[in-house]
Amino acid sequence: MPHLKFALVLLTLLPAMLLFSVTAQAMSLPEAVQAYGEAWASRDVDRIVALHTEDSIFTLHIAGQEPAVGRAQIRSQFQAILESTPDYASKPYQMDFGPNFVVIMYRVLSGPSHPATLGAKVFTPNGGKDYTLDAIDLIVFDDGLVSAKHTFIDLETIRDHSSTTGVTAQP
Repeated sequence: MPHLKFALVLLTLLPAMLLFSVTAQAMSLPEAVQAYGEAWASRDVDRIVALHTEDSIFTLHIAGQEPAVGRAQIRSQFQAILESTPDYASKPYQMDFGPNFVVIMYRVLSGPSHPATLGAKVFTPNGGKDYTLDAIDLIVFDDGLVSAKHTFIDLETIRDHSSTTGVTAQP
């Protein structure tokens, strides 16, 4: 009988123990933001995308740019960004935290060295010159993973450093 009582007590406490275990393993928002920043710094697209929820949404707020929904579409957009900017580096200068989101203001320290498709335009860089542009990310987290990422970039700076003001991209 003592074993039966112990088993009943254990079964009663099991859900609470499991909930505590899962909660204890979840990252805090600053830890999740740091892990996400480190993933971007590594330029490893799989590592970046692994930190997104399955149904995550990435929106690059540029006319003609459709949101990427789900890891496969997000991976494709991030891969294109990193391929068009092989020397990509960024430096945050302000972070503001909300209950489940962060707003990061940062400077991108290198311009694209290859033509970049942004929205409905293709930009070809002038002579491979590096430049700095400002950007803002609004990133929403759900249980330590990115559920939505909204990126706003200084498109005028890109235009100023491109040989054209943009040509309609081919479908």
